[in-house]
Amino acid sequence: MLSSELGVKSGDSEAAWVHARAAVSAAEASRKATVLAEATRICTTPLRRMGRSEDAVVLLRDTLGQLDAGSSRAEPTHMGAAGNLALTAAYCAALAGRETAALPLVDIAKDAAGRLPAAQQPYTAGLSAHQVHLYQVGVDAVAVRIARQIDPRALPAGERRARLSTDTARAPLGLSDYGQAFTELLAVESAAPEEARRPSLRTLTCEILAHRPNLVGLRDFAARTRALPA
Repeated sequence: MLSSELGVKSGDSEAAWVHARAAVSAAEASRKATVLAEATRICTTPLRRMGRSEDAVVLLRDTLGQLDAGSSRAEPTHMGAAGNLALTAAYCAALAGRETAALPLVDIAKDAAGRLPAAQQPYTAGLSAHQVHLYQVGVDAVAVRIARQIDPRALPAGERRARLSTDTARAPLGLSDYGQAFTELLAVESAAPEEARRPSLRTLTCEILAHRPNLVGLRDFAARTRALPA
Protein backbone atom coordinates (compact mmCIF):
# COMPACT_ATOMS: atom_id res chain seq x y z
CA MET A 1 0.00 0.00 0.00
CA LEU A 2 2.88 2.34 0.76
CA SER A 3 4.30 1.78 -2.73
CA SER A 4 0.96 2.76 -4.24
CA GLU A 5 0.81 5.94 -2.16
CA LEU A 6 4.34 6.83 -3.24
CA GLY A 7 3.32 6.31 -6.87
CA VAL A 8 0.40 8.70 -6.38
CA LYS A 9 2.64 11.34 -4.81
CA SER A 10 5.14 11.06 -7.66
CA GLY A 11 2.37 11.43 -10.25
CA ASP A 12 2.73 7.90 -11.66
CA SER A 13 -0.87 6.71 -11.53
CA GLU A 14 -0.21 3.58 -13.59
CA ALA A 15 2.48 2.37 -11.17
CA ALA A 16 0.28 3.34 -8.21
CA TRP A 17 -2.54 1.23 -9.66
CA VAL A 18 -0.27 -1.80 -10.15
CA HIS A 19 0.96 -1.59 -6.55
CA ALA A 20 -2.59 -1.06 -5.26
CA ARG A 21 -3.84 -4.19 -7.04
CA ALA A 22 -0.97 -6.16 -5.51
CA ALA A 23 -1.98 -4.84 -2.09
CA VAL A 24 -5.58 -5.95 -2.65
CA SER A 25 -4.42 -9.45 -3.65
CA ALA A 26 -2.30 -9.69 -0.49
CA ALA A 27 -5.20 -8.41 1.61
CA GLU A 28 -7.55 -11.01 0.11
CA ALA A 29 -5.05 -13.72 1.00
CA SER A 30 -4.94 -12.45 4.59
CA ARG A 31 -8.71 -12.97 4.94
CA LYS A 32 -8.89 -9.85 7.11
CA ALA A 33 -11.81 -7.69 6.05
CA THR A 34 -10.47 -4.46 7.49
CA VAL A 35 -7.12 -4.93 5.73
CA LEU A 36 -8.95 -5.58 2.46
CA ALA A 37 -11.05 -2.46 3.00
CA GLU A 38 -8.00 -0.25 3.42
CA ALA A 39 -6.22 -1.80 0.42
CA THR A 40 -9.33 -1.26 -1.71
CA ARG A 41 -9.62 2.34 -0.59
CA ILE A 42 -6.00 2.94 -1.63
CA CYS A 43 -6.89 1.74 -5.15
CA THR A 44 -9.33 4.56 -5.71
CA THR A 45 -6.85 7.42 -5.98
CA PRO A 46 -4.96 6.09 -9.03
CA LEU A 47 -8.26 5.03 -10.60
CA ARG A 48 -9.70 8.52 -10.18
CA ARG A 49 -6.57 10.11 -11.62
CA MET A 50 -6.81 7.85 -14.66
CA GLY A 51 -10.40 8.97 -15.22
CA ARG A 52 -11.90 5.72 -13.95
CA SER A 53 -14.08 6.96 -11.10
CA GLU A 54 -16.91 4.61 -12.11
CA ASP A 55 -14.57 1.61 -11.80
CA ALA A 56 -13.54 2.86 -8.36
CA VAL A 57 -17.18 2.92 -7.25
CA VAL A 58 -17.72 -0.67 -8.42
CA LEU A 59 -14.59 -1.86 -6.62
CA LEU A 60 -15.51 -0.09 -3.39
CA ARG A 61 -19.09 -1.35 -3.41
CA ASP A 62 -17.91 -4.93 -3.93
CA THR A 63 -15.65 -4.73 -0.89
CA LEU A 64 -18.32 -2.91 1.10
CA GLY A 65 -20.62 -5.88 0.59
CA GLN A 66 -18.03 -8.22 2.10
CA LEU A 67 -17.88 -6.33 5.39
CA ASP A 68 -21.50 -7.03 6.40
CA ALA A 69 -21.45 -3.82 8.43
CA GLY A 70 -25.23 -3.55 8.42
CA SER A 71 -25.58 -6.56 10.70
CA SER A 72 -26.58 -5.91 14.31
CA ARG A 73 -23.59 -8.05 15.31
CA ALA A 74 -21.07 -6.17 13.17
CA GLU A 75 -17.82 -5.31 14.93
CA PRO A 76 -17.02 -1.60 15.39
CA THR A 77 -13.85 -1.99 13.32
CA HIS A 78 -15.91 -3.38 10.43
CA MET A 79 -18.46 -0.57 10.74
CA GLY A 80 -15.67 2.01 10.70
CA ALA A 81 -14.05 0.43 7.65
CA ALA A 82 -17.40 0.18 5.85
CA GLY A 83 -18.24 3.80 6.62
CA ASN A 84 -14.95 5.01 5.19
CA LEU A 85 -15.38 2.85 2.08
CA ALA A 86 -18.88 4.26 1.60
CA LEU A 87 -17.63 7.85 1.90
CA THR A 88 -14.86 7.24 -0.62
CA ALA A 89 -17.33 5.55 -2.98
CA ALA A 90 -19.73 8.49 -2.61
CA TYR A 91 -17.03 10.96 -3.58
CA CYS A 92 -15.99 8.84 -6.58
CA ALA A 93 -19.64 8.56 -7.68
CA ALA A 94 -20.00 12.34 -7.47
CA LEU A 95 -16.87 12.80 -9.58
CA ALA A 96 -18.39 10.44 -12.14
CA GLY A 97 -21.51 12.62 -12.26
CA ARG A 98 -23.68 10.09 -10.43
CA GLU A 99 -25.10 12.11 -7.54
CA THR A 100 -28.08 9.77 -7.18
CA ALA A 101 -25.62 6.93 -6.48
CA ALA A 102 -23.47 9.08 -4.19
CA LEU A 103 -26.14 10.15 -1.71
CA PRO A 104 -27.22 6.63 -0.60
CA LEU A 105 -23.55 5.83 0.00
CA VAL A 106 -23.26 8.87 2.28
CA ASP A 107 -26.33 7.56 4.12
CA ILE A 108 -24.59 4.20 4.65
CA ALA A 109 -21.62 6.00 6.19
CA LYS A 110 -23.91 8.16 8.32
CA ASP A 111 -25.65 5.04 9.64
CA ALA A 112 -22.32 3.35 10.43
CA ALA A 113 -21.01 6.43 12.23
CA GLY A 114 -24.21 6.68 14.26
CA ARG A 115 -23.95 3.07 15.41
CA LEU A 116 -20.35 3.27 16.61
CA PRO A 117 -19.83 3.29 20.38
CA ALA A 118 -18.28 6.64 21.27
CA ALA A 119 -15.57 4.97 23.34
CA GLN A 120 -14.40 2.94 20.34
CA GLN A 121 -14.08 5.83 17.88
CA PRO A 122 -10.24 5.84 17.98
CA TYR A 123 -10.24 2.25 16.71
CA THR A 124 -12.59 2.72 13.79
CA ALA A 125 -10.42 4.45 11.19
CA GLY A 126 -11.54 7.91 12.29
CA LEU A 127 -15.14 7.53 11.13
CA SER A 128 -17.38 10.10 12.81
CA ALA A 129 -20.47 12.19 12.17
CA HIS A 130 -18.20 15.19 11.54
CA GLN A 131 -16.23 13.28 8.90
CA VAL A 132 -19.46 12.22 7.20
CA HIS A 133 -20.61 15.84 7.12
CA LEU A 134 -17.36 16.97 5.49
CA TYR A 135 -17.73 14.33 2.77
CA GLN A 136 -21.37 15.33 2.27
CA VAL A 137 -20.31 18.89 1.55
CA GLY A 138 -17.64 17.59 -0.84
CA VAL A 139 -20.14 15.41 -2.70
CA ASP A 140 -22.61 18.29 -2.99
CA ALA A 141 -19.91 20.69 -4.21
CA VAL A 142 -18.77 18.23 -6.89
CA ALA A 143 -22.38 17.64 -7.95
CA VAL A 144 -22.94 21.39 -8.36
CA ARG A 145 -19.77 21.76 -10.43
CA ILE A 146 -20.65 18.84 -12.71
CA ALA A 147 -24.27 19.93 -13.11
CA ARG A 148 -23.11 23.32 -14.35
CA GLN A 149 -21.32 21.58 -17.22
CA ILE A 150 -24.52 19.96 -18.52
CA ASP A 151 -26.60 21.82 -21.10
CA PRO A 152 -30.29 21.02 -20.41
CA ARG A 153 -31.13 21.90 -24.02
CA ALA A 154 -29.21 18.80 -25.10
CA LEU A 155 -31.75 16.58 -23.34
CA PRO A 156 -34.58 15.63 -25.70
CA ALA A 157 -37.52 15.26 -23.29
CA GLY A 158 -38.97 17.69 -20.79
CA GLU A 159 -39.06 14.94 -18.18
CA ARG A 160 -35.32 14.38 -18.59
CA ARG A 161 -34.63 18.09 -18.21
CA ALA A 162 -36.85 18.16 -15.12
CA ARG A 163 -35.03 15.20 -13.59
CA LEU A 164 -31.68 16.93 -14.17
CA SER A 165 -32.94 20.05 -12.39
CA THR A 166 -34.32 17.95 -9.54
CA ASP A 167 -30.98 16.26 -8.94
CA THR A 168 -29.21 19.59 -9.32
CA ALA A 169 -31.51 21.21 -6.73
CA ARG A 170 -30.55 18.68 -4.07
CA ALA A 171 -26.87 19.59 -4.24
CA PRO A 172 -27.15 23.32 -3.38
CA LEU A 173 -29.56 22.38 -0.59
CA GLY A 174 -26.72 20.38 0.93
CA LEU A 175 -24.59 23.52 0.74
CA SER A 176 -27.38 25.72 2.20
CA ASP A 177 -27.66 27.62 -1.09
CA TYR A 178 -31.45 27.87 -0.97
CA GLY A 179 -31.70 30.52 -3.66
CA GLN A 180 -29.98 28.31 -6.23
CA ALA A 181 -32.05 25.31 -5.14
CA PHE A 182 -35.24 27.31 -5.77
CA THR A 183 -33.93 28.37 -9.19
CA GLU A 184 -33.52 24.70 -10.08
CA LEU A 185 -37.06 23.91 -8.91
CA LEU A 186 -38.37 26.66 -11.17
CA ALA A 187 -36.46 24.97 -13.99
CA VAL A 188 -38.26 21.72 -13.17
CA GLU A 189 -41.63 23.49 -13.45
CA SER A 190 -40.62 25.10 -16.73
CA ALA A 191 -39.47 21.81 -18.27
CA ALA A 192 -42.32 19.62 -17.02
CA PRO A 193 -44.94 21.24 -14.73
CA GLU A 194 -46.35 17.92 -13.56
CA GLU A 195 -42.91 16.88 -12.28
CA ALA A 196 -42.86 19.86 -9.91
CA ARG A 197 -45.91 18.42 -8.13
CA ARG A 198 -44.31 15.10 -7.25
CA PRO A 199 -44.04 14.40 -3.47
CA SER A 200 -40.23 14.46 -3.52
CA LEU A 201 -40.26 17.92 -5.15
CA ARG A 202 -42.83 19.20 -2.68
CA THR A 203 -40.55 18.02 0.13
CA LEU A 204 -37.66 20.01 -1.34
CA THR A 205 -39.90 23.06 -1.65
CA CYS A 206 -40.93 22.78 2.01
CA GLU A 207 -37.29 22.53 3.05
CA ILE A 208 -36.47 25.75 1.21
CA LEU A 209 -39.53 27.42 2.75
CA ALA A 210 -38.36 26.43 6.22
CA HIS A 211 -35.03 28.20 5.74
CA ARG A 212 -35.79 31.05 3.29
CA PRO A 213 -39.54 31.76 3.49
CA ASN A 214 -39.10 35.26 2.04
CA LEU A 215 -37.51 34.24 -1.26
CA VAL A 216 -39.32 36.12 -4.01
CA GLY A 217 -41.82 33.86 -5.75
CA LEU A 218 -41.28 30.89 -3.45
CA ARG A 219 -44.71 30.94 -1.78
CA ASP A 220 -46.47 31.29 -5.12
CA PHE A 221 -44.45 28.35 -6.43
CA ALA A 222 -45.33 26.31 -3.34
CA ALA A 223 -49.02 27.06 -3.87
CA ARG A 224 -48.89 26.16 -7.57
CA THR A 225 -47.16 22.85 -6.87
CA ARG A 226 -49.37 22.06 -3.86
CA ALA A 227 -46.44 21.98 -1.46
CA LEU A 228 -48.54 24.05 0.95
CA PRO A 229 -51.93 22.93 2.28
CA ALA A 230 -54.85 24.62 0.55
